[in-house]
Amino acid sequence: MIYEKCITIFLTLIITNKKDDDNMITIYTTETCPKCKILKKKLSSKGVDFEEIWDVDVLKSLDIFEVPVLEVDGKYLEFSEANEWVNNL
Repeated sequence: MIYEKCITIFLTLIITNKKDDDNMITIYTTETCPKCKILKKKLSSKGVDFEEIWDVDVLKSLDIFEVPVLEVDGKYLEFSEANEWVNNL
């Protein structure tokens, strides 16, 4: 069981750390988070492609205990900073 969780976390981290010519954007979220819904709606309205991670084990492994967190080019942005980043696109 622990082994399977480690594999899942490892594979998720590989996927979210994939680098293309474009910025890799990842939003760490939960299904019921109101601020997450706002941020996802703003990202979509600006045409920003993003990966969504809501696996609690992954969030814990990254020391994320409050969502949303937006990862842009390896930098983690909490809601207010992420909201400002999206608004400036």
